[in-house]
Parts: sequence; structure tokens; C-alpha cells
Amino acid sequence: MSTYILRFTDDGADAHAAVGGKGANLSRLTTAGFPVPAGFTVTTDAYATFLDTQGLRDRVIAMIEALSFDRADELERVTAEIRALICSHELPPQLTETITSAYAELGEDVFVAVRSSGTAEDLSDASFAGLHDTYLDIRGADAVLDAVRRCWASLWTARAASYRNTQGFASTHGIAVVVQRMVASDVSGVMFTANPMTAATDEIVIDSSWGLGEAIVSGITTPDEFTVSHRDLRVKDKVLGSKEKQVIRDPVTGAGTVEEEVPAADRERFTLTDDQVAELADLGRRVQHYYGEFPQDTEWGCADGSFFLLQARPVTGVELSWDADCEDWQWTAEADDDTVWTRSWADEVWTGAITPLMYSCRCPGYTRGSAHAQEIWGHPDLAMMRLFRYHRGGGFYNADFDAEWNKVAGWPQFRPMLLANIAPTRHREVLDAPFSPLHYLKIHARCLALDPSQGVTTWWDTLDRHLHHSFDAARGPSDEEWRRMSDDQLKLAIQKQVDLEVQYIVDVWSGFMMHFRDVMCALATMVGGWYTGANPNAFIDLITGAPEKSAAMIETDALWDLALEIRASDELRRMFAEHEGRAFFDAARGTEAGREWLAKYEPFLAEHGHRGHADRDLIYTRRAEDPGVDYRALQAFLAADAGSDPAAGEVRVEQRRQEVVADVRANIRSRAFGGARVAAFDVVLNYIIRILKLRDDQRHYVDRLTFAIKRGFLELSRRCHERGYFQDDRDVFFLTRRENFEVLDGIANMPLAKAKIAGRRRNFDRLNQGETHNPMYLVRGRDADHELLSAPGEELPEGMFRGMGTSNGQAEGTARVVKDLGDIGRVRQGEILIVNATDPGWTPVFLVVAGIVVETGGMLAHASCLSREYGMPCVHLPRAMSLIPDGARVRIDGDTGAIELVSDGTEIAAAVQEPVRSA
Repeated sequence: MSTYILRFTDDGADAHAAVGGKGANLSRLTTAGFPVPAGFTVTTDAYATFLDTQGLRDRVIAMIEALSFDRADELERVTAEIRALICSHELPPQLTETITSAYAELGEDVFVAVRSSGTAEDLSDASFAGLHDTYLDIRGADAVLDAVRRCWASLWTARAASYRNTQGFASTHGIAVVVQRMVASDVSGVMFTANPMTAATDEIVIDSSWGLGEAIVSGITTPDEFTVSHRDLRVKDKVLGSKEKQVIRDPVTGAGTVEEEVPAADRERFTLTDDQVAELADLGRRVQHYYGEFPQDTEWGCADGSFFLLQARPVTGVELSWDADCEDWQWTAEADDDTVWTRSWADEVWTGAITPLMYSCRCPGYTRGSAHAQEIWGHPDLAMMRLFRYHRGGGFYNADFDAEWNKVAGWPQFRPMLLANIAPTRHREVLDAPFSPLHYLKIHARCLALDPSQGVTTWWDTLDRHLHHSFDAARGPSDEEWRRMSDDQLKLAIQKQVDLEVQYIVDVWSGFMMHFRDVMCALATMVGGWYTGANPNAFIDLITGAPEKSAAMIETDALWDLALEIRASDELRRMFAEHEGRAFFDAARGTEAGREWLAKYEPFLAEHGHRGHADRDLIYTRRAEDPGVDYRALQAFLAADAGSDPAAGEVRVEQRRQEVVADVRANIRSRAFGGARVAAFDVVLNYIIRILKLRDDQRHYVDRLTFAIKRGFLELSRRCHERGYFQDDRDVFFLTRRENFEVLDGIANMPLAKAKIAGRRRNFDRLNQGETHNPMYLVRGRDADHELLSAPGEELPEGMFRGMGTSNGQAEGTARVVKDLGDIGRVRQGEILIVNATDPGWTPVFLVVAGIVVETGGMLAHASCLSREYGMPCVHLPRAMSLIPDGARVRIDGDTGAIELVSDGTEIAAAVQEPVRSA
């Protein structure tokens, strides 16, 4: 039609610079066939023409350039003057005619929504959501023209100007205006195709209320909330909202909107059926797919049973990492929604933060091992239980699985020692569960019949075979062999190394997870029940020490001997002091003494090069990659006195163990049936000592397997980096095995892959560096420590409240109860805002406060969304303004929803404070 108007279906109607974020997305959705009400966009050219023809541009720029954004009162005054300037000027005739004509195409005097569409909004890192004005149920050409002008003016509200300045956008940004046929929604709301609270990308969250969606967006009502499975559109959870108010068309004037109370009967029923929720979620899922699988924040309406899309934009303010996609190797049944996941198993077995690549290579082995064992033990239901999930850089284990397993296969006397991976709330249930010795014997009989290699005494031969006869295969191809492979050969070779590890785990699972477990419990029970001597640490002493050296001991002794060589040479000591890390090894090549030392180090490196880091993840550097890894160990050995020889220490520990063995045997023998008891004690202890040695040796073997897998993926990384897919050498570790193969094959969604790498890398680094801590227990992606570590029926102490966290994080500060927007001048830096609800007018205060407590609204309300974007906690607590005194010292936890009154504030003056000076 002209450069001033673009219908949603016109060519170029998705050009962001011309139509703004909202207009561009509505055009794209329309073109893609989604149910979008017809409309057009008044372009940024129209706004520019209006400013220029009315002589307003230079005046506005001059006013903004003279403005101090850190003075809230000045910001409000100047932006109000700019809005008044815009609203006091008529549109030039060419704009009036063009807009009027486009409006007529939508129908005769139809109701329309007139919504601002800024060129800086709906970006992936800054949504600008709700900062510019929207006018609903507008009817008639004159009313449309007036609404367009008011939308232009809303570019210059204090909140919008402040947000642009904070986000670093220029003050000269343009604005477009969307004019769209109005949907007379019976029900409406917002939908995030990822969970904004837990960052789960396998869940869709829908907030729904009666009337128009403005009630939810503005936070004046508490909506129904539905959580839906991305995979099968199942409603996983739903919460009935109070839905106090709704926004409807003004019944008096027939145009515009008003707020009204929702009838009591409608408050008590859900606004959508489960079938409707699934239909809507599927629409959201298709929108996400259209946008390259990036989660979308959508607005929708439902009229006469049909759903309409009113907006879609990228989800912002949520640190997504697509952890759910790290489960792409899983083949077991989906876990129940209420499954309790624990970090404790990973704390013991994994040690350290876990990359998605390591998780996807190691956990398939653990899962196969458990499933194979449970099948031969006769528990097919347990065989199909999902054991693991990945969460923010860490691995979590199914605590409910351990509870069920120990109920059927844990001797009652042993159960108190088997509770480490079970939530405390289930301890009594496990301890009191009935036990069948006959069933336990059947488990062992099935082992011998169905897989004799997994028997009580046969499994250690299987372990020994892996450790001493499969060692060369565990080395994998050489670096040159990896490099010569084709892409397909590379993937197959990597998979072969992973399969070797999987088979090893399958072969030894029964031994470690049942036989070794039970004999350790048996020894503890014997010592606790039979030994009456004076050594309270007898059990620990019995299993500390070894009659022969493990692989780890041999490695440590060899490194100590290398340190002694340095200690004995003045030249090596000087070189060691002057050159740190890898530089020492490089410098050693330049001297005779250094070359002699390296001649002794290099055989050590060849044998133990796959080792060198305490944590087990693939990402960590081994000494074969950088011998500088050993520099710190050598430094520590050199700092120790010469009498600290680890071999001598091993001898002393073993002598102590033998003394304790003699003491315990003599003490037990002195009791009734002493001979029989000692015989049983000897069998169990000898079994344990043998397995302890093999257990230490297997770490050496598994690390060799792991290092071979790593070298394969490093070659994959080199190729992907060479082809421009990866940016640095760490990228490969933050995609799963399957995702990396897709990148290598050139079929990956690279924008999404790069976003996954960035999000997962951020979480891993924070956890690895101790900046964040994963909870001990996780339920539905949320921290469940308070719930599961507390005694059943625990009542909250006085001064404690339990709300619903809608933005993660913790904060402590002075509570500032603010009943009206005009009172935000009382809020000071670092305080906790206590408020009924917020809308875009409250945006400046988000720069000041440390956290927010709101009385109404869900996790998709304005306060929640902006809190997440600004990285501060937000908690929803009904009646918060009456429960929390103004001026009290308060601590809030957006993860758990906990609110604690640290003090009641009586000692804090209630005088009105100076207005906050902030953008």
C-alpha cells in the first residue's frame, strides 16, 4: 500500500526495522499459517514522517540529550513533556488517509487492538515486554488514529526510556504500531514453551484466566497454571488460580476495556479443560519448531472454542541450557513427575561437575548395568526405571529406585547403612518394609543360572579379566589413527570405545552394587555386634590398608621417586623453581640432567598418561595432554620432608591394619562360638580386601577407557572447529554424544547447538567453581531439600512463610511495603519490594531492589518475568503486604519460596525516605 503500512501478508512485513518486533513476528506467524487475527502494521517510516513533518524530531533529541537518567523525578517530567508534544500534534493527511484505508480493509468499524511494536523489542536478550502501550477494543477510524498516536507517545514513558538506556539502546529508536482485529476472548493468557522457573525445556507452562490477557500480563489476577509435557502433551500439574478480576470490553461505552470482579463460580473452576490445554500446548510446540526450536513466550486468546495467537517472542530472562536434551540416549521408561532425584550418588561416584558429553557417554553404561542386573535378579519393573537425569552441570540419581531396591533386597540388619541415596522422608518406610530371605536367595540363584559371571565369587574373575586382559583394547586408537579416519569411521570408533565401557560396567554391576555392598554391610554388622574391644574405629581400620599395591599406589610411588630425583639434583631443583608447569618439562630437554630425568619420566607418562586429575570428567586435562599436570604434584612432594615416602606410609598403614585384624579376631574368638565367628569374619574380610584392591585398580582401567573416548572426541572437535561449527576447544564437551555426531555430519541446528553450549557451559563453570550449588534433592526440577530434609508434619516457625518462587535466587534486605506506584520513591537500594503486583510502570524500581514479593500473579506475570531478566528472586505470597511489616529485615528464597523475617522492623524508623535516584 505504501511505506507507511504493511499488512501481515505483504512482502517485507517481517522486516524488524520497519515493523518492530511484534509486527515482524505476527507477519511471520501469519505467513506460516498459524491462527493469527488479520491486521497490519503502521511502520517506523510513518512515525519518522510524523516527527519530521511536525518538526518534533530535533526537539525530542535535544530534550533527551539534556536528561539525567539517574534522576527519577527529572526522567518522569521530561518524558511526560515529550508525550504531550506527540499527542498534541495531528497526523499529516497522507498518514491519516493510509491508516484509515487499511483499517477499513479489516471490516466496517471492527473492533481492533492497537499495540506498540518497538524496533528494540522481542529480541533474544531484551524483550521490552509491556513497556509500550496497548489499546484494546478500539473502534472507528478516529479512535484508531488516536490510539496510534498514543502508542507513538508511549515510546517516551519513563519506564521505556529507562529500560532502553539500561539495555544500551540508542534514544533514537523507532516504533511501529500493530493494528489487528480484536479477538473477543472468553479465555486468554500467556504460554511459555519452556518452564521459566526451572528452565526445563521439556515443559510448557500456560497461565490462563477469564476475559482478555491483559489481566494476566498486568498481574491484577492470579491465573490458572498448567504445566505440560513437551513430549506427549500430558498435563503434568495444574494449579487453580483465584482469578479475582478479568478485563472485558466496556459494556457501557461499547469500546475500550474495564476491569470487573470474576463471579465466584468461575473462580472455582478451571478456565481450560485438559484437552484444550493439550491443544494449546501443541500450538506452542509448533510455534517453537517454526522458530528453530528456541522456546517462545506467546500470548493467546480463545473465542468460541478456537485458539488464536496474538504474539510470539523469544523467552528472555531465563537461563536455558536444554538439560532435557542431555537425555537423548535414554531408553528406559519416563520417570514419574514426583520422582525424587538425589545428588548424593553422583557426589560419591562422579566427583565434580559433569559435562553433557561425559554424562551421555558414562550414564548409558550405568543404566545398562543396572537394567541387566535387575533382569537377571527377577525385577523387570526396576530394570525399566530411569536412573539418572542431568541438571545444571550435575548428575542426579533416582532416590526412589534405591528405596524400592533396598526394600526387596536389603537385609533388615543392613538397611540402616543403605539409606544414603534415599530421601529421609522414606527412611522409615524402607527400614520397616517386610523382607523375604527366600526372595534374596532366589536373586543369587538366578545370577548363577542366568549369568554365572555375576555370581558372588565369580564376578571378581570377570573384573580381573577386564583389568588385566583388556587393558590394551582400552587404550583405543593412536592420535594418528584417529586423525586418518573418515567421519563415519570416527563415529564408529568412538562408539566402539563407549561400548567397551558399557560392557565393562554391565559385567561388574552385580558385584559392586549387590555383592560388595552386602559383604561390607556384613563386616560392619559383625564388628558392631561381635567385637567388644577398645578400638571404636575397628571397622574403618580393617578396610584401610592393603597387603599388595594397587595401581594407584604404584603410580604415586613412581611420582615420588621422580620427585626425589629432582630433590637430589641442584640443577633440577633450580630449573624446577624457575620454570612452572609445562615450562619445566620443556626446559628439562635443554640440559643433560633434565634429559636424564625425562628418560625416567617418559615411561611413567606412557603407563599413566591417561591419569592426572582427581575428577573423572572428560573435560579435565590428563598428563598425556599436558605433563604440566604433574608439576603441582611434584611441587607438593618436594615441599614434604624426605621421610614422607608414600611407600613407607603404605607399609605403616598395612601394619596397623594387620594389628587391628589380630585384635578383632582375638576378641571375637573369646566369645561364645568364637571359632565359627572368626571363620566367618575371615571369609568376609578376605573377600573385601581382594575387592578393595580390584576396585582401586578398576579406576586406572576406566580412566584409560575414558581417555580413549576423549581423544576420539578431540579429533571430532578439531574437525568441527576447522569447519567453523565450533568456536573453541571446550565446545565439544557441552553437547551430548549424539549432538556432537549431528554437528560433525552437518545436520545440526547450529544456532540452537551454540545456545546449548553457552547455557550448559555457564552452568558447569558456576558449579565447578563453587559459585552455585545443586540441591541434594530435586523434584520436578526444583530444589526439594526443605521438603525432604524436614521431619514429616513440620510446622513453620514464627516469622517463616512459604510462598511460591517464580524467579530464582536469594536476597536479604529491608522490606519495603509499597501500596501505590506513586510511592516508589520510598524504595532504596538493596531493599525487598513487597507489593500486590507490578506492571511496566514499576520497571525503574527493578534497578534498585534486591528482590520482590508479590501477592498476585503467576510465574509469567510482569514481576516474575522482569525479576528473572534482572537476575533477582521473586516470591508469590498471598497477603504478603499484611504479613510482612514495612521496614522489617527479610530474607527471601526464590528457589524454594521461603520467606523469613530476620527482624520485625520495630527498630527501623518508618519515616518516609528520600526518593530513590535511579534509572
